[in-house]
Amino acid sequence: MTAVATVHAENRVALAIGEDAYQNLEPLKKAVADATGYADLLATKGFQVRSRHDLTYSQMNTEIAAFVASIQPGDTAVFVYSGHGWSDGSTNYLIGVDAPRSANEDELPGITMPLKNGISGVLNRIERKGTQLRVAIVDACRDNPFAPPSGAKGFSHSRGLAPMAPPPAATFIVFSASAGESALDRLSDADASPNSVFTRVFLPHLAVDMTLLDATNATQAEVVSLASAAGRSQKPAYYDEVVGPACLAKECSSPVATAPSRSDEALAATIEHAKTPHALSVLLADLPVGTLRDKAREKLEALRKGQAASLETPEATPATVVPTIVAAVLAPASGAFAAAASEPNLMPGNHVSGRAAMLIADASDPQKPVVGLRTVVCSTITGAPGQPPSTVAVKAEADIPGLKMH
Repeated sequence: MTAVATVHAENRVALAIGEDAYQNLEPLKKAVADATGYADLLATKGFQVRSRHDLTYSQMNTEIAAFVASIQPGDTAVFVYSGHGWSDGSTNYLIGVDAPRSANEDELPGITMPLKNGISGVLNRIERKGTQLRVAIVDACRDNPFAPPSGAKGFSHSRGLAPMAPPPAATFIVFSASAGESALDRLSDADASPNSVFTRVFLPHLAVDMTLLDATNATQAEVVSLASAAGRSQKPAYYDEVVGPACLAKECSSPVATAPSRSDEALAATIEHAKTPHALSVLLADLPVGTLRDKAREKLEALRKGQAASLETPEATPATVVPTIVAAVLAPASGAFAAAASEPNLMPGNHVSGRAAMLIADASDPQKPVVGLRTVVCSTITGAPGQPPSTVAVKAEADIPGLKMH
């Protein structure tokens, strides 16, 4: 009896659905690639994965039913969906490739798949199986394909999905965009990545066994920056009802390994003197659960409110960009430093990434700057009225053990 219980407790199952080939709606180009990326990753983490593409509503229902039937009490179950979706304002629905071009809001619930409705939704069916952990990754936050032309009678939501009520315990749900937002497939027409903006950022964080919460926070910061650089707004949303750390691997990576190697006093000083939401978001992604993380969240919220208030001031005018970071960009072909200068020509919102030697002041002792070689993503941020913009590193990954972002 004990052996059977152990097998059930360790059973890890996943269903990944990608929908590109819509017959009557606008076809998608990256949904299947996104779903396949998650399926491949989950397989490397020991999951029994069902990977399905371009399903009709009937086929989707059949595959979900088979997946739910395979779940045993105590299992870990992951559901991934990438494709078109729509919302009636309270329930979010997933759309099969055979959906009609036009239908009214009363007809659609009967021919599309509810994500969570308390009875027959995908997550409700998984919950009833007694899983120990349920994870859903949903990239269906595109414009409502059924929305009528401007001026005509519309649906409750014409863009993105609706916010969800708190999910049941032991559930972690990630959406590619916040309620009412439309997720980006690409950053520009020249963007050749096979994956959507959200997936190309989220997958690498999951691959290194970060906790779901830390991986999502890190993804939020980077996607917000990338979308902003493209002149768009996208912030991934999540619902966390998991007690303690949870990740896709059997064991999460140690938070000590990813936390900044500084004293609590230095971290507190950094949080206190943070000037931009982007910089603080990067720090927040690395902080373990505790007092400092709570302090950083409070400061981040205050900075965002202040930034929003400054944007509403009509007298605010753009100032000359004065970057605060000096970077020596490493030329990958020769291994030599190609440049060593600030970037005075960057305009607010511009985005630069590469490997660089960063000269960054330590908040605990401004007279002792830290130099380190790392991969960085920099973005120029417009300053508050009367304050100059600055260039901040919105993402930095240490390439040398022991070197951390300051």
